Amino acid sequence: MTIIIDGHELPDYISYSSFTTFTECGWQYVLTRGYKVPEKPAWWFVGGNAVHEVTEALDREWLKSRQEGVSE
Repeated sequence: MTIIIDGHELPDYISYSSFTTFTECGWQYVLTRGYKVPEKPAWWFVGGNAVHEVTEALDREWLKSRQEGVSE
């Protein structure tokens, strides 16, 4: 069954996060899911990404130093 609201077809399945967004603010759901307006990332995502990048760089350096030590 297809449901169309204001010219937009609703998906057959909706994730929990989409449902939560819709119940908290219908306009936010329409703008982000319907019109695909990009959202500004939350500060904790930016901070989390930075932490992951730093730890990955440290791990790569550690592995590189271990490989150099083994080949000598």
